[in-house]
Amino acid sequence: MNKSSFVVRQLRVFVLLIILVSCTTKKEKEPVFTEGSFLEMDGNGGKFYTGEDMEKAIDYLKWTPDNSSTQSIITLQIPLSFDERELPLVKVNLNGQDYLLGFDTGSPSLILPIHILRGMRMLPPFEEKDFAFFIKDVIIAKNYAITYLSGQYLQTNKYISVISYLSYASRCDYLTIDFKGRQLTMHNKLSNTFQPSVEPISFELSKSMKIIVPATIDGQPMNAMLDSGWCGYSEILTLDESFSAIDEHNYQKTTFCGDYSSKYKVTEISSIIIGQTVLNGGKMNLVEKKHYVEFPEFYNPLKNEGIDLCLGGRDFFSKCRFTIDLENQLCWIEPYENEKKTK
Repeated sequence: MNKSSFVVRQLRVFVLLIILVSCTTKKEKEPVFTEGSFLEMDGNGGKFYTGEDMEKAIDYLKWTPDNSSTQSIITLQIPLSFDERELPLVKVNLNGQDYLLGFDTGSPSLILPIHILRGMRMLPPFEEKDFAFFIKDVIIAKNYAITYLSGQYLQTNKYISVISYLSYASRCDYLTIDFKGRQLTMHNKLSNTFQPSVEPISFELSKSMKIIVPATIDGQPMNAMLDSGWCGYSEILTLDESFSAIDEHNYQKTTFCGDYSSKYKVTEISSIIIGQTVLNGGKMNLVEKKHYVEFPEFYNPLKNEGIDLCLGGRDFFSKCRFTIDLENQLCWIEPYENEKKTK
């Protein structure tokens, strides 16, 4: 063999080894994040943040100006579809690619699984742990763009992908959620397209930006969370055992905190009263002490936010048209005609 040819081959092998070692070393290094680099580009659509820096990144949004496109929304209708769990879905364009994401009034942020982030050529931290990020280009409706929308990855569940109602409600005067009509509607006050048939109801935003309203179910007052992303039966979390069980069943839920399966007692509620609106009741799960023990990362935060009742998904939103005025913390619950009652 020619000596020079042999040397060249040896050099090529040596260079390849150096590249492999370099890549391995890089992969093992912990990503470094610094305060002040929140919107700095690194070729993947935005920076990622873990630990203390993740909290700073989320807090950053509280004082950063709205950098959305400035088109005036008169009336914008956005189609809703539903998956096999009856989770409402909206089409969202993220960094140039279309995705169907769950529409969730129970989520304060954009939640994306790791495979979607990688599919957008975004390179998350090497260790798969909780982190925050910004998506550079987001279109939530036709020709309506947002720049640097915040998101969060939760390693406890890798398959949930949702966009928060805040992405929509903070960019219009009124947001109407209409499960029966299978659409969201973004209204401007000047458009005169929102003409409610009921009086407004004040709501509170919890620490995690969940919508909480005072409700009465079969004579008992409760703080109710209205959660469009909730799948399955609504749930009573009071633990006071004042509701009689009529049945029990095995029930599995998929949440940001992971999947959970357990046996629940079931009760039957005749009516739900919120403000002057009366809705038909139905079956609800009774959350017991054992569920708090078995699934503490999900139930304990709800309890700590003072939530007694979870009204969600099609179990609730198929009964009424729901409109939010986020700025003034008002909502309107309009029963569909075949269920309309007055108190």
